Amino acid sequence: MNSRSMLDALGYGTDRRELERFQRDYNRLPPKRLLPLTGRFDEATAQAIELAYESRELFKLARDGV
Repeated sequence: MNSRSMLDALGYGTDRRELERFQRDYNRLPPKRLLPLTGRFDEATAQAIELAYESRELFKLARDGV
């Protein structure tokens, strides 16, 4: 599964605004790993997507404030 597919499974689109939304949501989670808001599929974002996907159920709960 590639980063775009993982991002889709996490509930995000792949355009610039959706990538920034993912980056912003990711930055709100502990521990604070600051991911630059680039709106691009750069290496840091791809790694963050993989990490979020691996723990997707927890990521979705935290993102949604549950």
